[in-house]
Amino acid sequence: SRAEVMTVRERVQTERKVPADALVIRVSAARKLHAGHLWIYGNELARPAKAPPGAVVDVYSELDEPLGVAYINPASLLYGRLLSHQV
Repeated sequence: SRAEVMTVRERVQTERKVPADALVIRVSAARKLHAGHLWIYGNELARPAKAPPGAVVDVYSELDEPLGVAYINPASLLYGRLLSHQV
């Protein structure tokens, strides 16, 4: 029955594994990082990192997929630069 079957989004929302201070980006931005793009723009954020400018933070997609580690500058349109694809 429908009550017994959880959608992917429902499962993701109940099994959160993203640290509270991590940067979370939209799925479309995550695709760009997978393709080799290193920049994260401010308009691609699903949830900004809770860290000061110059901090290095973990980066996750909206679907809780770990994407890497980035240096951030919340005051800039170029919000972050991916430093590594490993979290």
